[in-house]
Amino acid sequence: MIKTAIQRRRCVRATYNRGEVVLAPYMLYKRHDELHLAAALVTRDGEAPKLAKVGVYRLSGLAGLEPTSKMFTPKSGLMDEYKHPADEIVASALIR
Repeated sequence: MIKTAIQRRRCVRATYNRGEVVLAPYMLYKRHDELHLAAALVTRDGEAPKLAKVGVYRLSGLAGLEPTSKMFTPKSGLMDEYKHPADEIVASALIR
């Protein structure tokens, strides 16, 4: 499901730290045998963030993950700091 959302550039909704988040998923990758999601926060508990940035979420920490109908366009430069040679990229909105 998350791979499809990434490929179709659709936001996802989930519960994270007891709050509802809407994320723009940029990349799903494996690091140290665990799946991680690099995603821009769109809203947390209905509020937009003050600063646009990409965060990393362990996939196992996102409960109730589901796609939304909201589309996103990846912003260039936001993912530069998350590229690591040991990461195994599973899906990316940045690669076409």
